[in-house]
Amino acid sequence: MGREGGRNGGLSKRNRSHRFVHVHYMFRPSDVQSSFPPPSLQVCFITASNDHRACLVDAKTLEILRVYQTDRPVNGAVISPIKDHVLLGGGQDAQSVTTTRGQMGKFETRFFHSIYEEEFGRVKGHFGPITAVDISPDGLAFVSGSFDGYVRLHFFDDDYLFMKDEVPEEY
Repeated sequence: MGREGGRNGGLSKRNRSHRFVHVHYMFRPSDVQSSFPPPSLQVCFITASNDHRACLVDAKTLEILRVYQTDRPVNGAVISPIKDHVLLGGGQDAQSVTTTRGQMGKFETRFFHSIYEEEFGRVKGHFGPITAVDISPDGLAFVSGSFDGYVRLHFFDDDYLFMKDEVPEEY
């Protein structure tokens, strides 16, 4: 897992002729997380960006597979190792935090179905923009860190762990 800076805020990958292929975003990505298998078996990674979206990207072709849209900047994103879910963290810009109440800044971790791109849940608790999210390798807990100075460890309850994902009507 890591970040590789490209021109114009794009992610870069060397192809066989040692040139770079770029995936461009409106803003520079703020986070990149890979899926859990070893690098040789990774099939996708997720990006987070200030343009209010996270993108699930094919690791070999750099094609954008899914886009998770929000109404606030997304600072961190992670792929669940056990469910077809992604978690996004973010919130209002840090410079505007002092003029907004915590609930208005939308400082929460958002849960999206990774295939259907639909948001189905949120976890609140921070008083500043979330800067990072990650899920434990066993998928039983997640952590979020924020500008508020706190790192919060959350354990998933049985309702989440054993819930069945319903197929939306349009599929």
